Amino acid sequence: MNSTPTPKKPLTGSCSCGLISWSTTSPVTKATFCHCKTCRQISGAPFLAFAGSIPANTVTWTCRSTSALGAPTSPSEQSHSTSMSSSLPPEIASVVESMTFAQTDVAVRAFCKSCRTSLCMAYFCRSEDVDLVLGTMDDDEFDGHVRISSHIFTSQKAGWYEIGDDGVERFERFPPAWEETIRQWKDTQAIDGPSNEHERGAALLEMIKARWFLRK
Repeated sequence: MNSTPTPKKPLTGSCSCGLISWSTTSPVTKATFCHCKTCRQISGAPFLAFAGSIPANTVTWTCRSTSALGAPTSPSEQSHSTSMSSSLPPEIASVVESMTFAQTDVAVRAFCKSCRTSLCMAYFCRSEDVDLVLGTMDDDEFDGHVRISSHIFTSQKAGWYEIGDDGVERFERFPPAWEETIRQWKDTQAIDGPSNEHERGAALLEMIKARWFLRK
């Protein structure tokens, strides 16, 4: 018997102020707790919980001030959005402009530009997936059970916090197989990517935006 919980309707979530919302048709069954310093500082908590490996093309992002992605927007919205982000279709540009992005050499995070809620992150070497921040999920929309799959970056765990005996795997950094995937991707970028670090970062961010918002 298949015990995997399947949502009866799309799962939804939003930032604290409600400006940015998301929905996904993918089931959320596993959570990764990240204890890295960045996640702790962003969340103000001992760790940040992610629903990982959600196919980006199953996630729809919306902005309170615009129509849903894919739906027509008013002429005024189209003009305003296009002026801010001319590289994207007008119905998508307003959503993108309501977010702010922070990236490292291997990943990018997205935040609400208004309330600064951490919404999600994605790794450049796995750009077809997005990791949603579980704290943004609407609990009343969820019909299932999320299982903790791992604790990562325990080497940066807050000294005042002790991880309970939950029986799941713990890793000082990433799991070894994922660490190797990132290493191989970085080696490829060093050979095939733009030599200029700024140009490389900009190109990677545009790739992620295309995955998230254009579903390419």
